[in-house]
Amino acid sequence: MGGFFRFLRSLVIGALMGYGLGLLIAPMSGAQFQISLNRLLDESINEGRKAAKAREAELIADFEAAKQGTYVRRNPFPELEE
Repeated sequence: MGGFFRFLRSLVIGALMGYGLGLLIAPMSGAQFQISLNRLLDESINEGRKAAKAREAELIADFEAAKQGTYVRRNPFPELEE
């Protein structure tokens, strides 16, 4: 299992490096690049915050259900269900 996560991590890092290199050599002025990069970073940060809030709400709901004895374990990967 550790090999898979190492592969996945390397894949993500490689994709990010390729994306960054593509942005660096793209025909954009420095100011346009900065605006584009700032927009991309802001969108990424906002998406991460939304995901964190959603997960936090899910965990709190699970915790409250467990305290009441009504917790039902969820499938952590519902997208893999057929």
